[in-house]
Amino acid sequence: MASASTGFRITNLKFTDVRGKQQAFPTILNFEYEEDIFLPFTYASLTVNDSTKNLLGTLPIQGGEKLDITISNSDGTFDYTFIVYGISSRTSTERVQIYNLKLISEVALKNESVRPREVFSGKSSEIALKLLSDSEYLGIDKGKIFVEESQFKTKFIADSTKNPFSIINQLALQSVSNKSVFGSPKGSNKSGDKKQSVGTSGYLFYENREGHHFKSVDLLCARKNNDAGFEGQDPAGEYIFTSANMGGENDDEKSKNAIIEYSFDTEIDVLENLRKGTYSSLYCFYNVSTGKYEEYQYSMADTFNSMIKLGNQSKLGKSQIEFSKTPTKIMSKLIDHETWYNENGIASPEDADGGDGSNEITDSAKFYSSQSIARIGILGTYKLTVVIPGNPNLMIGQKIDVKLPNMVPSSEKQSQQFDEENSGTYLISHVQHRFDITSNTAVTQLSLMRDSIGMKNVPSKAK
Repeated sequence: MASASTGFRITNLKFTDVRGKQQAFPTILNFEYEEDIFLPFTYASLTVNDSTKNLLGTLPIQGGEKLDITISNSDGTFDYTFIVYGISSRTSTERVQIYNLKLISEVALKNESVRPREVFSGKSSEIALKLLSDSEYLGIDKGKIFVEESQFKTKFIADSTKNPFSIINQLALQSVSNKSVFGSPKGSNKSGDKKQSVGTSGYLFYENREGHHFKSVDLLCARKNNDAGFEGQDPAGEYIFTSANMGGENDDEKSKNAIIEYSFDTEIDVLENLRKGTYSSLYCFYNVSTGKYEEYQYSMADTFNSMIKLGNQSKLGKSQIEFSKTPTKIMSKLIDHETWYNENGIASPEDADGGDGSNEITDSAKFYSSQSIARIGILGTYKLTVVIPGNPNLMIGQKIDVKLPNMVPSSEKQSQQFDEENSGTYLISHVQHRFDITSNTAVTQLSLMRDSIGMKNVPSKAK
């Protein structure tokens, strides 16, 4: 296996006890830093050899201590700040004591003790920003908050059992990007009096090294200068796996973008997607304001082409189109426009119900319910894990281009070296940077996912 990158060093380390006093720190054996796109906090672990200071007994470490660590290499300087929340894997012999310090971002602990008790009103993106930045809640610096504007205003009384992260995660599933456009799909609806549910929605709420993000799936998948108008980002780099990567020579610039090893975790789980209603679902809505009952059928086949996708697949596969014809999950929901409406007219925003559209706070469930399930569900269709030389610049929410070998006889590889269907652009969903202090080596393990196959500018063979 190719060796990991070298040349990093710890340029700053400060350990502060619960009284605010800086303490000498024992020998560090390794440091692991992690991010997950489905978690609103970062976390890490430190393996230490505490054979001389015995901080566990003399301090003692009790949780809540602060650790600041700075790691530098040829790519730059990377600052990490964490709070100790646990200790694990403690082993002791006559002369040696080794244990694992479990670390988490400070805001994650603060979140556990905050219970908002007020009426929130506005777009979900505005409410998320308020919960993250206001001092009465989490008080995060606005310079470290990245929120994409959403559509539709909402109003609710915060459940006193929920913390800010829980509320924002709930809002994420109900959010529709301000860039998303809703319209009638082409063709006729063959499902009787059922209306067709169209459009795309769904946000992800996470923390990476830059800060907290509340962004739509479409924005994360979008590149710069895309036709849909999303202010996306191009891939952060291109990583290639070849047989030469196994040779152990990776000290030059080219080897920084070498994939040391890779494996596919999931490739198309049709049964799971059918159960979730990813391809097709039926949502039954009863409007308690007007007494009106409606059924909306969602079909992935109607919206796939208009989605911003990571792969270059131009159309849904033939079998998925068949799965999209019949709902495999049936759900129901009450719609209530009246609760926050004090005028004399009808609260419904729709003319068909007698409403005049003057109610700004409406229940927009028909615009996000099925759409969020499908959009987030299809995002994880293909899951790939790669190990590369240590690169602390990479974060969740970024995209990378991956080139994987074409698994055909050597004679055929001359005309097509890479697998054009499984190679391409992937979204980083989980990152683990592992720094081995004793050997001065680092590796980065990335969990990647995407919603469709194919490389950019190469037509997909999907039928």
